[in-house]
Amino acid sequence: MADLFKAGGSAGETASLTFTDSGVLSLVDSSGGAGDITADLLSDQFVIPTISGTGGSGGATAGTLAVAVKRADNSTPIASARQLLVAATSNQYQIGAFTATVTFSAATKGSIVATGNGFAVIETDTSGEFTCTISDSADETVYVAAISPWGIADTSKACALLASNSHAMTWAA
Repeated sequence: MADLFKAGGSAGETASLTFTDSGVLSLVDSSGGAGDITADLLSDQFVIPTISGTGGSGGATAGTLAVAVKRADNSTPIASARQLLVAATSNQYQIGAFTATVTFSAATKGSIVATGNGFAVIETDTSGEFTCTISDSADETVYVAAISPWGIADTSKACALLASNSHAMTWAA
């Protein structure tokens, strides 16, 4: 939390403007006057997604992918649906070509807006959760991460990702 502004007026009158890590702006009147003002600015637009899930083993091609999106403080769940891009690549920390053998399907939380080989534009539910089936037709390890999409279906659900983990998922015969 950072104080952006502090001022004192007449004797005993003070006010401060504070912006928290989770995107809340507060104007606090500590003189006992008219009251405090709090605004929840962009708290669901600056987000941190966490990717988890498992690949397939024993010849299985289907696994499970889960995405949990939190506010910028990385502890408070968002309170509205958001759209982001989830990508599978062969490089852990470098977005390159999407892995052509990976597909996304059958969302059980949230929804899949668009999908292709190695990527999906997803929409979380209103609590920031998304789960789906992820499949790979090859025996390999891929790395799944989320990025801000350059195009989405509904701009009212836009967000800017501050960071995403790069989650390894392995498929083996």
